[in-house]
Parts: sequence; structure tokens; C-alpha cells
Amino acid sequence: MRRGRVGVAAVSQKRAREELMKQQGTEIAQLQVQQVQEQIKNFTEHLEKFAIKYKDNINSDPEFRKQFSDMCKTIGVDPLKSSKGFWADVLGVGDFYYELGIQIVEICMKTRELNGGLIEMESLVSMLREKRGDHAGKISRFDVERSVQKLSIFGNGYTLVKIGESLLVQSMPMELSPDHTTIIGLANKLGYVTAPMIEAQLGWTPSRVNLVTHQLLKEGIAWLDNGAEDGITQFWFPGIVQA
Repeated sequence: MRRGRVGVAAVSQKRAREELMKQQGTEIAQLQVQQVQEQIKNFTEHLEKFAIKYKDNINSDPEFRKQFSDMCKTIGVDPLKSSKGFWADVLGVGDFYYELGIQIVEICMKTRELNGGLIEMESLVSMLREKRGDHAGKISRFDVERSVQKLSIFGNGYTLVKIGESLLVQSMPMELSPDHTTIIGLANKLGYVTAPMIEAQLGWTPSRVNLVTHQLLKEGIAWLDNGAEDGITQFWFPGIVQA
């Protein structure tokens, strides 16, 4: 009987210790969360003061704007994505990216018949700078990428496509398959590909080459050139030729 009581008491003491440790662990976790929240609050306040002080630099200097955005990401703040509240009121970033997004759509629509809705990023940036002129604030590739990402939420085909070392902006609903991007990547060096080139470098069968090139021609992404000196048909990709 005495052993039984001792056993029960030991179990009870063990449970009490575990409950106490659990309670202390919860209290420590809550304290840590409060400390982190306080740190984020302080950092955000300093960030707001910094934004007010350097508003002109943020709006006029693309590199400064990118560094400021990267700094904000460390605490989960995205002022370049906000359309309401403090950041939009102070920095006017909502208007900036709205205007830039409209200009991107205009250029993509204007050049779609030429490139099939696929345009090289550097070409787009160059066209945007020319369109905006000297009176507008300077823009960078970073700004254009952010604007395209914002346009993508409308589900109208605007997205960024990475092919090899090149970044392209796609502005048509068609989803590029791995075969499509492989051929476009192969065309990066010369601006065009030929069926024999694809077969030799990728090891594809003629039927596979015909299928994929036909799809790209149909969408207007590739153009057919039968006037080459060697008589071999060339498939040109205007969208990847930099301006």
C-alpha cells in the first residue's frame, strides 16, 4: 500500500512539474512575441520617418527606391504594393505604379502584332523611358518588374518569363510550355532558329519540331522567313531582339 501511495505521488509530482514547465514555456513564448512586435513597431516608426525625410529620393532615384523596398521587406512591409494608407499618401507610389502599368499595357498592345505578346525586358524598359520622356521620374528594370507583377493579378496574361539569361514580359493568355521556352531560349543568340538547328542541338524529331514551331507561328510569337540564302526556313522571334 505504501509503495502504491509513493507511486501515485511521484506521478502527480511529475505531472505538476510538466504543467509548470508548459506554463512557463507559454509565458516565455508570449514574452518573445511581444518583444518582436515591439521591435517591428519601432522599426516601422523609424521607417516612416525615413520615408518622409527621403521622399524625393525614393520617388526620383530607381536604385534608392529598390534599396528602400528591400529594407522594408525585412519587416514584411511592402510600400510599393500598397495603394492605400500611409505609404501611398506619403510616397505616392500607388499613382506611380498605376501610371507605369498603364504605359506597359499600351506598349505591349502596340507591339503585340510584331512580337506576339512576348517582349524582352530591356527592350520594354527602353521603350518606356522613351515614352515617358525626361519630364517623368526615372524608372529601372526593378520598377517595371514590380508593375508587371501587379498587372498579373488581373489574370489578363501579363507575367514575367525567364528564358535562359533573358527575362521577358508575356502579355497574352497563352501558357508557354517547356518546349516553347526551350526553342525561344535556343533563338536567344541569333534571334532565330531553323528546323535542322533544333533537331541537331535538341535531338528532337521533325514532327515535334513542326508541332512546336507551328504553335509559335500561330500565336504570332515567331515569324517565318523563307528568304535565307541557304534556302533553309528560319523562325524569327522579334520579342527577344533587344531595342
